[in-house]
Amino acid sequence: MSNAIGRSRPASVAPLAEVLPPGVHFAESEVPAFPQVAPLAAEAALLVGALPARREEFLAGRACAHRALAALGIPDAARRPVLRGPAREPLWPAGVTGSITHRGGYCAAAVAWRHTHAALGIDAELARALPPGVEPKVCTPAERRWLSAQPPGQIPWNTLLFSAKESFHKAWFALTGQWLGPLDAEVVPQAHPAPAAQADSDTKSVPYTADGTFRIRPAPASVSPFDPPAPRAASPCAPSSSPPA
Repeated sequence: MSNAIGRSRPASVAPLAEVLPPGVHFAESEVPAFPQVAPLAAEAALLVGALPARREEFLAGRACAHRALAALGIPDAARRPVLRGPAREPLWPAGVTGSITHRGGYCAAAVAWRHTHAALGIDAELARALPPGVEPKVCTPAERRWLSAQPPGQIPWNTLLFSAKESFHKAWFALTGQWLGPLDAEVVPQAHPAPAAQADSDTKSVPYTADGTFRIRPAPASVSPFDPPAPRAASPCAPSSSPPA
């Protein structure tokens, strides 16, 4: 799991470049995407009745997905629609795992081969504190104790932790097809040469642990990628209670 807080203009920041592991390919964009690309017919059909803001986010996300798939080596990626599953999750080509996120004018997609990365989840949030009353609903008692010990300042620690959990949740869903609630997994920040966090889940009596790194930038958007080890390492992760992008 990794986190970066950065501006919404990927050309100047590229937060994912700082945190994703080798073998993961990604693309970033502003929302609305520029230059704009006409959506594929099958993807446009998913936007019937969508509000303009949702349409812009969706199109930017799919444009990033096509670029990331092309970087991964998928043939004719620009013409392969990324459709939506029953839980509103992106449907990737066979053998590929990936994730899409968008928030606050920033959008990104990341993909990898499943034989090297069991699952992948990324999440973007605005770099500001969670609204009052939200923290107890999404943070475990141990996470809240850690939050209370952090120094006050410009870093929105509870949003950073929430974003890490969201990315963990998405990756878990990609791996297991199961939903987890916000309190079913726990982030344990640790001191390493690079800032690190560990995400643990003990849902349905099956414990899982996954490690990752994060970066922090004082800027409007927070990006949190989570990448569990290869399938043989048996370290899956989880979706949040809100549907994936």
